[in-house]
Amino acid sequence: MASLIGARLGASVQLGLRALIVGVILGVIIGAIAAMKQGTWADSTSTVVAIIGKSVPNFVLAVLLQYYIGLKLGWFPIAGWGTWSQTILPTIALAVGPLAETARFVRTSMVDTLSSDYIELGKAKGLSRMEVVRKHAMRNSMIPLVTLIGPYAVALMTGSMVVENIFNIPGIGEQFVKSILTNDYPTIMGVTMVYSIGLVVILLVTDVVYGLLDPRIRLAGSEAA
Repeated sequence: MASLIGARLGASVQLGLRALIVGVILGVIIGAIAAMKQGTWADSTSTVVAIIGKSVPNFVLAVLLQYYIGLKLGWFPIAGWGTWSQTILPTIALAVGPLAETARFVRTSMVDTLSSDYIELGKAKGLSRMEVVRKHAMRNSMIPLVTLIGPYAVALMTGSMVVENIFNIPGIGEQFVKSILTNDYPTIMGVTMVYSIGLVVILLVTDVVYGLLDPRIRLAGSEAA
Protein backbone atom coordinates (compact mmCIF):
# COMPACT_ATOMS: atom_id res chain seq x y z
CA MET A 1 0.00 0.00 0.00
CA ALA A 2 2.73 2.46 0.95
CA SER A 3 4.64 1.81 -2.27
CA LEU A 4 1.46 2.22 -4.32
CA ILE A 5 0.62 5.56 -2.73
CA GLY A 6 4.23 6.72 -2.94
CA ALA A 7 4.42 5.91 -6.64
CA ARG A 8 1.29 7.92 -7.39
CA LEU A 9 1.81 10.81 -4.99
CA GLY A 10 4.46 12.44 -7.20
CA ALA A 11 2.09 13.16 -10.10
CA SER A 12 -0.54 14.61 -7.77
CA VAL A 13 1.95 16.84 -5.95
CA GLN A 14 3.44 18.06 -9.22
CA LEU A 15 0.06 18.87 -10.71
CA GLY A 16 -1.25 20.41 -7.50
CA LEU A 17 1.76 22.68 -7.07
CA ARG A 18 1.49 23.91 -10.64
CA ALA A 19 -2.20 24.65 -10.26
CA LEU A 20 -1.70 26.37 -6.91
CA ILE A 21 1.16 28.56 -8.12
CA VAL A 22 -0.66 29.57 -11.30
CA GLY A 23 -3.93 30.21 -9.49
CA VAL A 24 -2.43 32.23 -6.63
CA ILE A 25 -0.17 34.39 -8.81
CA LEU A 26 -2.94 35.24 -11.28
CA GLY A 27 -5.43 35.70 -8.44
CA VAL A 28 -3.17 38.16 -6.62
CA ILE A 29 -2.63 40.16 -9.80
CA ILE A 30 -6.34 40.25 -10.67
CA GLY A 31 -7.38 41.06 -7.09
CA ALA A 32 -4.81 43.83 -6.74
CA ILE A 33 -5.84 45.43 -10.03
CA ALA A 34 -9.50 45.24 -9.01
CA ALA A 35 -8.78 46.92 -5.67
CA MET A 36 -6.71 49.68 -7.25
CA LYS A 37 -9.36 50.23 -9.95
CA GLN A 38 -12.38 49.92 -7.64
CA GLY A 39 -15.66 50.66 -9.39
CA THR A 40 -14.22 50.36 -12.92
CA TRP A 41 -14.56 47.68 -15.59
CA ALA A 42 -11.46 45.94 -14.18
CA ASP A 43 -13.20 45.58 -10.83
CA SER A 44 -16.35 44.24 -12.46
CA THR A 45 -14.35 41.77 -14.56
CA SER A 46 -12.57 40.51 -11.45
CA THR A 47 -15.92 39.95 -9.73
CA VAL A 48 -17.26 38.02 -12.71
CA VAL A 49 -14.13 35.85 -12.82
CA ALA A 50 -14.44 35.10 -9.10
CA ILE A 51 -18.12 34.18 -9.42
CA ILE A 52 -17.54 31.91 -12.42
CA GLY A 53 -14.50 30.30 -10.79
CA LYS A 54 -16.50 29.46 -7.66
CA SER A 55 -19.68 28.44 -9.47
CA VAL A 56 -18.27 26.10 -12.13
CA PRO A 57 -16.90 22.81 -10.68
CA ASN A 58 -13.40 21.93 -11.81
CA PHE A 59 -14.52 18.65 -13.36
CA VAL A 60 -17.06 20.50 -15.54
CA LEU A 61 -14.34 22.92 -16.62
CA ALA A 62 -12.06 19.95 -17.28
CA VAL A 63 -14.55 18.41 -19.70
CA LEU A 64 -15.08 21.75 -21.46
CA LEU A 65 -11.33 22.22 -21.83
CA GLN A 66 -10.98 18.71 -23.21
CA TYR A 67 -13.73 19.21 -25.77
CA TYR A 68 -13.07 22.74 -27.01
CA ILE A 69 -9.32 23.21 -26.56
CA GLY A 70 -8.11 19.65 -26.77
CA LEU A 71 -10.53 18.06 -29.27
CA LYS A 72 -11.91 20.93 -31.36
CA LEU A 73 -8.82 23.16 -31.53
CA GLY A 74 -6.25 20.42 -31.02
CA TRP A 75 -3.90 22.68 -29.07
CA PHE A 76 -3.13 20.25 -26.25
CA PRO A 77 -3.59 16.50 -25.58
CA ILE A 78 -6.93 15.66 -23.99
CA ALA A 79 -5.52 13.02 -21.64
CA GLY A 80 -2.33 11.37 -20.48
CA TRP A 81 0.65 12.26 -18.33
CA GLY A 82 4.38 12.51 -18.91
CA THR A 83 4.91 15.47 -21.24
CA TRP A 84 4.66 19.19 -20.56
CA SER A 85 1.77 19.67 -22.99
CA GLN A 86 -0.30 17.01 -21.20
CA THR A 87 -0.19 19.02 -17.96
CA ILE A 88 -1.63 22.25 -19.38
CA LEU A 89 -5.35 21.44 -19.42
CA PRO A 90 -5.52 19.75 -15.98
CA THR A 91 -3.47 22.59 -14.49
CA ILE A 92 -5.93 25.15 -15.86
CA ALA A 93 -8.90 23.13 -14.61
CA LEU A 94 -7.49 22.95 -11.08
CA ALA A 95 -6.09 26.50 -11.01
CA VAL A 96 -9.41 28.25 -11.60
CA GLY A 97 -10.66 27.55 -8.07
CA PRO A 98 -7.70 29.05 -6.16
CA LEU A 99 -7.53 31.87 -8.74
CA ALA A 100 -11.11 32.90 -8.03
CA GLU A 101 -10.76 32.64 -4.25
CA THR A 102 -7.43 34.48 -4.23
CA ALA A 103 -8.74 37.30 -6.41
CA ARG A 104 -11.76 37.73 -4.15
CA PHE A 105 -9.74 37.68 -0.92
CA VAL A 106 -7.04 40.03 -2.19
CA ARG A 107 -9.54 42.47 -3.63
CA THR A 108 -11.61 42.64 -0.43
CA SER A 109 -8.57 42.88 1.83
CA MET A 110 -6.82 45.53 -0.26
CA VAL A 111 -9.94 47.69 -0.52
CA ASP A 112 -10.06 47.82 3.28
CA THR A 113 -6.30 48.35 3.56
CA LEU A 114 -6.14 51.14 0.98
CA SER A 115 -8.68 53.14 2.99
CA SER A 116 -6.62 52.91 6.20
CA ASP A 117 -5.03 55.93 7.86
CA TYR A 118 -1.46 54.71 7.47
CA ILE A 119 -1.97 54.38 3.71
CA GLU A 120 -3.05 58.01 3.57
CA LEU A 121 0.01 58.90 5.66
CA GLY A 122 2.25 57.11 3.18
CA LYS A 123 0.73 59.07 0.32
CA ALA A 124 1.20 62.30 2.27
CA LYS A 125 4.90 61.48 2.66
CA GLY A 126 5.25 61.45 -1.11
CA LEU A 127 5.17 57.71 -1.79
CA SER A 128 3.80 56.80 -5.20
CA ARG A 129 0.66 54.70 -5.51
CA MET A 130 2.65 51.64 -6.58
CA GLU A 131 5.04 52.04 -3.63
CA VAL A 132 2.14 52.26 -1.20
CA VAL A 133 0.53 49.17 -2.69
CA ARG A 134 3.75 47.15 -2.86
CA LYS A 135 5.24 48.07 0.52
CA HIS A 136 2.12 48.35 2.66
CA ALA A 137 -1.20 47.28 1.18
CA MET A 138 -0.03 44.09 -0.50
CA ARG A 139 1.84 42.76 2.53
CA ASN A 140 -1.07 43.27 4.91
CA SER A 141 -3.45 41.75 2.39
CA MET A 142 -1.39 38.55 2.25
CA ILE A 143 -2.20 37.59 5.84
CA PRO A 144 -5.81 36.44 5.28
CA LEU A 145 -4.70 34.88 1.99
CA VAL A 146 -2.37 32.50 3.83
CA THR A 147 -5.39 31.00 5.60
CA LEU A 148 -6.98 30.31 2.24
CA ILE A 149 -3.93 28.83 0.53
CA GLY A 150 -3.19 26.23 3.22
CA PRO A 151 -6.19 23.91 2.80
CA TYR A 152 -6.18 24.49 -0.97
CA ALA A 153 -2.56 23.37 -1.15
CA VAL A 154 -3.29 20.10 0.64
CA ALA A 155 -6.38 19.38 -1.46
CA LEU A 156 -4.59 20.03 -4.74
CA MET A 157 -1.33 18.25 -3.92
CA THR A 158 -3.07 15.13 -2.64
CA GLY A 159 -4.99 14.82 -5.89
CA SER A 160 -8.26 15.95 -7.36
CA MET A 161 -10.14 12.70 -7.74
CA VAL A 162 -12.44 13.54 -10.63
CA VAL A 163 -10.00 15.70 -12.62
CA GLU A 164 -7.28 13.07 -12.45
CA ASN A 165 -9.73 10.46 -13.71
CA ILE A 166 -10.93 12.72 -16.53
CA PHE A 167 -7.38 13.36 -17.78
CA ASN A 168 -6.16 9.83 -16.99
CA ILE A 169 -3.43 11.08 -14.66
CA PRO A 170 -1.76 8.35 -12.57
CA GLY A 171 -2.10 10.26 -9.32
CA ILE A 172 -3.29 9.53 -5.84
CA GLY A 173 -6.77 10.89 -6.60
CA GLU A 174 -7.31 8.42 -9.41
CA GLN A 175 -6.11 5.59 -7.18
CA PHE A 176 -8.47 6.72 -4.42
CA VAL A 177 -11.45 6.42 -6.78
CA LYS A 178 -10.33 2.96 -7.94
CA SER A 179 -9.92 1.89 -4.31
CA ILE A 180 -13.47 2.96 -3.50
CA LEU A 181 -14.88 1.07 -6.48
CA THR A 182 -12.99 -2.10 -5.52
CA ASN A 183 -13.51 -1.75 -1.74
CA ASP A 184 -9.76 -1.52 -1.16
CA TYR A 185 -10.02 -0.26 2.42
CA PRO A 186 -6.29 -0.26 3.29
CA THR A 187 -5.52 2.06 0.36
CA ILE A 188 -8.51 4.26 1.21
CA MET A 189 -7.26 4.63 4.78
CA GLY A 190 -3.71 5.23 3.55
CA VAL A 191 -4.78 8.06 1.26
CA THR A 192 -6.87 9.56 4.05
CA MET A 193 -3.88 9.48 6.39
CA VAL A 194 -1.69 11.16 3.76
CA TYR A 195 -4.24 13.94 3.45
CA SER A 196 -4.52 14.33 7.24
CA ILE A 197 -0.76 14.48 7.74
CA GLY A 198 -0.42 16.97 4.90
CA LEU A 199 -3.12 19.18 6.42
CA VAL A 200 -1.39 19.22 9.82
CA VAL A 201 1.96 20.11 8.23
CA ILE A 202 0.42 22.87 6.10
CA LEU A 203 -1.33 24.38 9.14
CA LEU A 204 2.00 24.43 10.95
CA VAL A 205 3.67 26.14 7.99
CA THR A 206 0.78 28.61 7.90
CA ASP A 207 1.44 29.63 11.50
CA VAL A 208 5.12 30.20 10.69
CA VAL A 209 4.27 32.30 7.63
CA TYR A 210 1.84 34.33 9.75
CA GLY A 211 4.71 35.32 12.01
CA LEU A 212 6.91 36.27 9.07
CA LEU A 213 4.23 38.46 7.51
CA ASP A 214 3.10 40.11 10.73
CA PRO A 215 5.69 40.40 13.57
CA ARG A 216 2.88 41.41 15.93
CA ILE A 217 1.69 37.78 15.93
CA ARG A 218 5.10 36.60 17.14
CA LEU A 219 5.16 39.35 19.75
CA ALA A 220 1.69 38.44 21.02
CA GLY A 221 2.70 34.78 21.23
CA SER A 222 5.85 35.53 23.24
CA GLU A 223 3.90 37.76 25.65
CA ALA A 224 1.28 35.06 26.18
CA ALA A 225 4.01 32.53 26.94
